[in-house]
Amino acid sequence: MKRTRREAEETRENILAVAEKLFLAHGVEGVALEAIAQAAGITRGAIQWHFQNKSGLLHALRDRMESPIGQLAERLQVDETVDSLGSLISETIVVISHIQLDPRRKQFCAYLLNFSLLGEPERQRAFERRLRASVVKVFEVAAQRGELSEYWTPELAGLAYCGLVLGLLEQWLRGEDQFDIAHDVSAVLRRFGASLSPTHHAQARRVAR
Repeated sequence: MKRTRREAEETRENILAVAEKLFLAHGVEGVALEAIAQAAGITRGAIQWHFQNKSGLLHALRDRMESPIGQLAERLQVDETVDSLGSLISETIVVISHIQLDPRRKQFCAYLLNFSLLGEPERQRAFERRLRASVVKVFEVAAQRGELSEYWTPELAGLAYCGLVLGLLEQWLRGEDQFDIAHDVSAVLRRFGASLSPTHHAQARRVAR
């Protein structure tokens, strides 16, 4: 039974990888489920079993964007050597830089954003809640390690962090060109991360005196 579940997960991931490759190369509208099935070496029915339809496939590809943060939150639970805040910021920057470096990926992400907001906004909100929950878990670990200022709760820090990332990313995907998504947003996140540390607030108190 375990082998069957593992094979099903492998098939699912293969479908997503093949679909993303085809969408990037030909655009979402230019790729049918039959083409994905043929490229993946499976039947159309297998795709429908995993995702129901093309919309379900697109939502699953969007949901994958949360995976690096969710995996980081899990690693932090078992590995005390992993830097919580530094790793969160680094993982976020990697994802953003990956989008910036490939114009086709930017176009695809913009399509996913519009598709989610206009087609099924509740699923977009559910994605944002899952992302925020993963980020909050990272900040919970930071708080337990004494790396988060007492002025911030993990919930508030997670809310602020996701607001920064999603807000700036959405602006950029919609065509805003007054800032560099990788360089400027990376600087914003690093400064925000520094402002969350206990040492930052200790220094601020000393200056205030």
